[in-house]
Amino acid sequence: ALAALLAAALARDGHAAKHGVVALTDENFDSLVAEGRWLVKFYAPWCGHCKQLAPTMERLAKEGFDGEINVGKVDCTQESNLQSRFNVRGYPTLEYFENGEKLTTYSGPRDFASLVAFGSKMKSPSIRYENDGVALKRYLTESSKERNIDEDSVSFVILNDDELVAGSAELESIELVASNLRPDVTFVITSAREVVCEGAKIEACSSSRPRLVRYEPRQPLRVYEGELSDSVELQIWVSQNRLPLIPTFGMSTYQEISRQDKLVVFCAFYKPGMQSYKGRLHTIASDAYLNKVTKIVSGEIALPPGVRDRFLFVRIDGAKWASYLSNYNLEVLDLPLTLVMDYQNQRFYEDQDIERAIGLEAFLTKVANGEVEAQTLDWIHSIKWYFRAFIRGMPLSGIIAFFVVMIVGMFTYLLCVSDFDVADDLGEEEASAEAGAPKASEAKKAD
Repeated sequence: ALAALLAAALARDGHAAKHGVVALTDENFDSLVAEGRWLVKFYAPWCGHCKQLAPTMERLAKEGFDGEINVGKVDCTQESNLQSRFNVRGYPTLEYFENGEKLTTYSGPRDFASLVAFGSKMKSPSIRYENDGVALKRYLTESSKERNIDEDSVSFVILNDDELVAGSAELESIELVASNLRPDVTFVITSAREVVCEGAKIEACSSSRPRLVRYEPRQPLRVYEGELSDSVELQIWVSQNRLPLIPTFGMSTYQEISRQDKLVVFCAFYKPGMQSYKGRLHTIASDAYLNKVTKIVSGEIALPPGVRDRFLFVRIDGAKWASYLSNYNLEVLDLPLTLVMDYQNQRFYEDQDIERAIGLEAFLTKVANGEVEAQTLDWIHSIKWYFRAFIRGMPLSGIIAFFVVMIVGMFTYLLCVSDFDVADDLGEEEASAEAGAPKASEAKKAD
C-alpha cells in the first residue's frame, strides 16, 4: 500500500516518467492512471517480445517523453482482472490513456524513435491553428518529431477566414472527429489559403465559407462536399481518404491496409543504392517500376473501366520486409515485382510472368476478371515454394540433387528387382529337389 501511494505521488508530480516504468496492479491502476498521460505495457514474464521491449520502455520512461507521458506495465499473469478489463489478447499490448480514459491501442513499430513520435503526436493538439504560411508549408511537406512525411503524408486542412467560432456546430463536429481519429488524423485550420491552394483552381480555394480539403504533396486536392456540422458524414469521409495515394507498408499501416475491402497490390521494390553494379540495376529498375505504378494509380496510364477501383496500391520495401515477402516466395534479388493480396478471403495472386513493370496492366486486368488462379498458404504450396526457392537460389545444386536422387532411386530399384529374381531361381531349385530332380551341383558331380 505504501509503494502504491508513493507511485501515485510520483505520477501526480510528473516524476514517474523520469524514474522508470511504474508497476501497475489492480489495486493502484485507477488511482494512478486517473491523472495525466500514460503509455501502459500489458505483458507476460515468459514472453520473448515483451523482454525485448523492456529496455525501450525504460528508456522512454526516463528520457523519451520529457516527463510528459508516464510509462507503466501490467503483468497479466498476476493481474488477470486488468487483462480482461482491457480485452488484452496478446503480448505485449500497448495502451494509451489520458486522465483515466483509454484513447487508443498502439500498433506501430516498437522501436524507440517510433514510440517517441507516437508520444509527440499524442501530446500535440488534434487540431492545429496555423496562419503563418512558412510554418504551414513546413508542416505539410516536411518530416518532424510528430510524423514521417514519407509514410504519413496526408493532411486535412480547413480553409477558414475566421468564420469558425468557438461553440459553433461546425467546430464542435470537427473537434469530435479529431478526437475519435486521434492520433491517425490531425486537422489544420488556417487562413493561409495560398499555401494549400497553390496552382489549384477549385471553388473551395476561393469560397468565403470554411472548406475542408485533403492535402498530399504533389497530388490534386480533394474537397469535402458535405456539411462540416455533420460529424458522422465527416468522419466517414476523412477515414476513407486518410491513406496516401500509394501508402507505404509498415507496422503503423498494416492493420488499416489489411482491413480494406479492396484487393491490395503490393508493389515490392528494392533500392540498395548506386554503389555497385547490381545495386544500380535494382535501384533503376525499382524507380522505373514505381513510376509506372504511380501513373497507373493517378490515371495517367489507363486500365479497363472499373479495374483500378478494385485495387489499393501499396509500396513495400523489399529490403525492410524481406522476411514477410519470403512467405510468398518473393526474394529480394527478384524485385521489383507485384503481389496481389486478398486479405478478406486469405488468398493471393502471384505474378510469375511479369518482368519488372512490363505487363503490369495486363496482370491486374486478369486478376480483376478472375483469369489468374488464386493461391493460399496451405502446406502443398509451402512445399512448392521451398522447392522453387531452392532451385532458383542454387540451380546447379538443384540439378545435381535431382540427378543424384534419380540415380539412387534407379540403383535401389535394380537391387530390388535382382533380389526378387535370385529368390525365384532359388525357389525353382528347391522345388526341383523336392520333386526328385538332381540339383545343379549334383549334376556336375555326376558328369
